[in-house]
Amino acid sequence: MAAPQPCADSSCCSHPGAVPGVQQTLEEMDFERGIWSAALNGDLGRVKYFIQKATDPSQPDSAGYTALAAEKGHEDICSLLLQHSPALKAVRDRKARLACDLLPCNSGLRDLLAI
Repeated sequence: MAAPQPCADSSCCSHPGAVPGVQQTLEEMDFERGIWSAALNGDLGRVKYFIQKATDPSQPDSAGYTALAAEKGHEDICSLLLQHSPALKAVRDRKARLACDLLPCNSGLRDLLAI
């Protein structure tokens, strides 16, 4: 069996097929695989799945945001998250902002998130 051949420019690892410049941190992978990404992308089915698996919606991601702060105006997801964790309204991020502080001024979710 032949030894793996080094890359043409000799700068990468011996892993064949590695794509230079494409990397993802563990924090990024956790975000994409977690409730935060599902909320951000409006994927109600995945958010329900995480809640059924006892994922705590108030658990912040590595940047300090909860799924509620990530949900970006999806009223159905916002309602579901608050139904399972009403205290989310009062959770602040690292900059002391509430989820309602991150909404656009004309968002219909302001009343739902009012404390």
